[in-house]
Amino acid sequence: MVSSARKRLNGWLPLYLNATHWARARCYIQSAFAYLATGNSNSPFQTHHALDVCCSLLSCIVSGFTVGQAECASPRTSARGKANEKALQMYADVHRLFLQVAQEYPEVRQLALKRLQSFIQDPASRTRDETPSLGCLFQCLLITEELSWAVLAPSFVPEALRRHAVRQLSWGETMDLNNCKGSVDKLISEWDKFAPRAASMTCFSVLFYHRVGRPYGCSLKGVAKTYDRRWGRLQTDVVQEMMAACAHLSQCHSIENIIAEILPHRSCSRDKLGDMILWAERHGRPSCRGVMIESKWPQLQGPNKLLRQWRHRRHHQALQISWHYSDQTQQYYNEESSRNHDEQLQWFQFNNVHQAHMQPSYIQGYQHHQWAQVHHTYYNYASAQLSWQPVRVAAR
Repeated sequence: MVSSARKRLNGWLPLYLNATHWARARCYIQSAFAYLATGNSNSPFQTHHALDVCCSLLSCIVSGFTVGQAECASPRTSARGKANEKALQMYADVHRLFLQVAQEYPEVRQLALKRLQSFIQDPASRTRDETPSLGCLFQCLLITEELSWAVLAPSFVPEALRRHAVRQLSWGETMDLNNCKGSVDKLISEWDKFAPRAASMTCFSVLFYHRVGRPYGCSLKGVAKTYDRRWGRLQTDVVQEMMAACAHLSQCHSIENIIAEILPHRSCSRDKLGDMILWAERHGRPSCRGVMIESKWPQLQGPNKLLRQWRHRRHHQALQISWHYSDQTQQYYNEESSRNHDEQLQWFQFNNVHQAHMQPSYIQGYQHHQWAQVHHTYYNYASAQLSWQPVRVAAR
């Protein structure tokens, strides 16, 4: 490989194929991790080098699976690789190496657990400064047994949506909530236009976690033994299932379908999804800086406060508009009633020979008919009849 500076790049990384192969390859692992993490061949190995390199490699491969094969993919992301059996096996190879490194260097597993616990418990650790990549953070679940995706999801999913909103706003995209008119369906549709295929990387990572990383709560030693039965090769049914999942994700454009696959036990209702979208849109604006307290984070099992407030505000605005037009209509109705009533009185008081000989009952009926026709355009005929009070005009 040649870099942009026309210098050689050392991109070699030893993998774990079996115990015999690893006995020869492990002597190169520390120098490889240190060089890939720092770019300096003389850098000493540190624990976070192994964790950062493995998480970054896994996250980059997932990006090729999901973002790289999308229709809206940029040349940079599409060049990372498409979803195929070879790329999926590469992901599995790095995963098996990750498990082996965590077993031989317990400090790596402890550091991964510390990062996960800090993200879950402390809102200050959920900022981009403390956690630059959520994709890398998710990969820490692959080497920890103390935590599961069900524990990480309540804090991870809202932050993933918020960061996606920040990214879209920085690219000039906008989301107009006034078009939704208090409807959750329109709110979800507006989000899909604003941020298509959001959280698709997280969706693939979750599917791999449940199918290969920790299937049915299997221990990490059990996962490693499953790999070793085939020298690191994935089983045929697993490959077919994951490839079908990639094909399905490439066709999913709505956040509703993606979130249904991400959250444990499909525990997200449409109202809860709308509440998280409103939270991500509000706190994804450039004006929202700093650390948010825990009480302001949306809860998967909690009340939908933002959605309820948004609906109430939209209903209140609709009532104000309705009252405004009702007041204008009533004022117009009163003015027209008064003006036309005066015109009718003046018409009947005119000294006309034929009207002078009309009977009073005929004059009253004709006057009512003319008045009702005038008012029928902005009111209804029945109301005009109820509101009519005949003016008695005596014949001469």
